[in-house]
Order: sequence, then C-alpha cells, then structure tokens
Amino acid sequence: LLCHGGRLLLRLHNVQPLEFINFLLLGDAHAWNWGQGAPTPIYTRIASTHSVKVDPMVQLAETRLSGASALSLSGRHLGMDLPVGGLGNPIPKIGEGNLKVGAAGVPFKYSGKKCVPSSTIQHGHLYIRWDDFGSRALRKLSLSDNTSLPGEDDPQATLTVDFLSGLSWQAGFDSEETWVDMKTQIGTVEKLEEVLAERNCEAFTDKERLGQLFKVVIEQSELAIEHNSKGKVRCRGVLVFLTIEAKVDGSQLVLVHDGVQKEEGCSSIKGSDGHLSQDAGFVEDPRVAAFLCKQHGLWLPNLMKYIQESFQLSDAAVERLVNGLSEEAHLARTGPILTICDHHEQICGQSIDIVYDALHLTTTISVKDHNFPDKFLGTIGTKVRSEEKLLVDGIFAGQFHAARGLVTRQWTWKSKEDARAQGIRALVPPSNATPLKLLAQDVDVASLLIGIENSAPMKDDALGGKHTAAAKSNEYSAFGRRKWRDFRKGGLKV
Repeated sequence: LLCHGGRLLLRLHNVQPLEFINFLLLGDAHAWNWGQGAPTPIYTRIASTHSVKVDPMVQLAETRLSGASALSLSGRHLGMDLPVGGLGNPIPKIGEGNLKVGAAGVPFKYSGKKCVPSSTIQHGHLYIRWDDFGSRALRKLSLSDNTSLPGEDDPQATLTVDFLSGLSWQAGFDSEETWVDMKTQIGTVEKLEEVLAERNCEAFTDKERLGQLFKVVIEQSELAIEHNSKGKVRCRGVLVFLTIEAKVDGSQLVLVHDGVQKEEGCSSIKGSDGHLSQDAGFVEDPRVAAFLCKQHGLWLPNLMKYIQESFQLSDAAVERLVNGLSEEAHLARTGPILTICDHHEQICGQSIDIVYDALHLTTTISVKDHNFPDKFLGTIGTKVRSEEKLLVDGIFAGQFHAARGLVTRQWTWKSKEDARAQGIRALVPPSNATPLKLLAQDVDVASLLIGIENSAPMKDDALGGKHTAAAKSNEYSAFGRRKWRDFRKGGLKV
C-alpha cells in the first residue's frame, strides 16, 4: 500500500491517538508525555494538505486541504525522516554524483575516508496526522435475546455484511446444513466453470453467462457463491429494507416505492407479471426502500449513502434518518427484488438457486424538519422521484448487455394503514423473522493517517522532485514505483 504512494487511515475506538503513536514508536502507550513536544525522531509539521473528516454515519474519509486551510499549529501534523532504500545503499544517479542512502534520508558520498552529506537532498519522509473526534454514537446490531456473538463488542464490526451473514447462520436459516463459500477457489472464469462442473452444474456452460456470474460474484461482490456437503451450489446476497415513516398531522405515513421508469434505449425489461416486456414504459415494484449490499462491505453506511445520493439529501438530513432508526430490527430470508436483483435471476436462471439475507429497519422523521427538501416530504399521495446509477450489467440490462445512464424511481407517500392493506413488500417483516436490536453505543473515535512521502517539506528528493508548498503529487512514490492512480488508469481495481 505505502510503496505505491497510498496512505493508511487507521480508525481508533476508545484509544487516544497519541498513546497509540507511543505504542508504535516506543512499545509503551505511556512512555512519552506529549506536553513536552514530539519524541525524537518525530517532529511537528506546521502544514499539510491531508485531512480527515467524519460523516453522519461516523465513518472516516481522507480529504484534501489547500491554501491557508493547510496551515495548522495544533500539532496534528507529524513527520519523521526515513532512510528509504536502506542505509548505505546507492541511490539513483543525480548531479551530485554517486550518493548513498544516509541517516534520516540525507544522502552522502565518500570523500576519502570522510562521509560528506548532501546539502540539498533529503529522501524519504513518514507523514502522520492524528485526529480525536471525541465521543460519537455508533449503531450496534445484536440479537434481541442478548445472545453473545463474536465481534459484537465493536459496534463497527456489527455494521459489516460479514456480521449479517454470521447472524443468518446463528438464526438457523439453513437448519442443519453447512454452506461453504467458494470464492477463494475462483480466480478466473475458467476456474469458475471448473468448480461448477465438479458440483454437477453442467447446465451452466454458456460462456457469456459464466462471465456475468464471475462479474457479480468476484468482481462486483454482489453475491457469495457457496456449496453444501451434498454438492449443491447456490448464490447468496444481502439486502437491507428501510421503511421510512413520517408523522403528519397525527397520521403515520410511509414512503412506498411504486416502480421504475424504463430507460430510453433499453431493449427489454420485466413487467409486473415477471415476464419480459418489449414496450412497457414502467415496471411496478411496490415495496419499501431496499439496498443490495456488496459482500464484505458496511451495510448501514452504504445504505445511507445510497439514500442520500438517490434523493439528493444533505448530511444533516441523513443524520436525521440515522437518529430516527428504531431499535427494533429483523432478519429474514427473502427472494430477489424485481428492479434490483433482476440481473441475478437472468444470470443464474434455473441452474443455481439464489437466496438473500434481508435486514428490516425502520426510521421515523418529521415532515416539519427543514433539513429535508420539499421535493422529498409531502402529504398522502405526494409523488417523489429518485435517481441512481445503473448497476454494471444490472437491471434492465436485456440479454446481459449493460444499459447506460440513470434509473428513475417513483415513490408515493401513503398512509401506513393503506400500505399494510395493499400488502406492500417488506413493510412488515415475515412472521418467522429473527428479532434483532439496533442500539446506539457511545464510543471515543480517533484516527491516524499515515503515508510515506518522497521528502520532507521544502526539500529536494533523490528522484528529481521537490516537496514545495504547492504540494503537487509526484509521478513516482518514494520507493521509485508508480502510484496507485496509474494502476487504476490502466483498468486495474486497486
């Protein structure tokens, strides 16, 4: 990661960042009193273009600063000069002659028996930024009967899709059967074909469908592919249903998804009867809000990001949605959703079964909350529109050819009573759903951002670059390797 110019963002819970630096540097969290300044060889920097922000879901992200905002006397920017390349090893030939890597990254050359350090070059610099965001309320998911689960002591761990998969096993959704994930065995489309053939899925021989299955399982991580002791193969996904309720003049309203508008130029889609239609302009899909999770991601932060981007909501509005989440949650098994998982059915067909672990959540907001735009809130019968990017090879992909553009969804605010009477999907969890608790737990959140730069501020590096106030990114990392952005430009996912 660091060798190609990347930075490492460490998330700390109930750990003071300076104590953690003490532990990394000195082996003891209390070995140094930072009131005396930074311990040698670390020193304080007064400026950096790197920063870290915390969003409404208490997730951390690196941001970039510029101008005066990059200056700071808070002591959060730290640096340590490093002998990158190894002490005494030769460095690339430059104008000063044959230099070798010196202490603190300052090159030197021999003049007789003397070591003469370079007066202009310093190569290799460890950058550290620490932040303390204080106490934050994190959501934590657990079984309602207080059964202890692995990892539940860390609220962040309970927000992972892997944790939901563990809950489905704990809930006994598969009875006595044991299903084993096969992803680690599959590195290529050819290997996928071989694995399926070994487990009597000979019907799955269409090369295009194999390629699509490889995409959704391996590249897109939308599904897990598993087998049991009998050799049967299935795909398993994870969905999150979110019921958005609003109180209006004593009435309880709920936001219902009506359906999706067919994108212009898309050749074929499924109608409400489940069959492909060549000319239908609208696909009915009455349900509450739903989100297809990526395997191994974070289900709640990604759900809220999806809602925010689809309805163009502010951070303050998302915070209201999070704060309004009910403690009552449920986990159940369900089938595919017409306008979200249609491509899964097209790909798997009759050859491979598909199941979904579905988490049911409810949030309540107020129509008088000015953090929500007028186009989102309303009274009974108010129509709402949302837009989202099409999944790669996703819905409306007709014969597996990906459509391009946006999906336009239509929603309606309905009375909860009418929605119940209409049997709106996922408004009420199935009777056999496992009850869960979604609680808020206060956690002290902090972070460390770590990266290796080519040189210390205002110094020339051994590759011909200079660390100026402009903070222009170098073409190569401190280790002389291409940056990760070059790999991404080449089509590699890194």
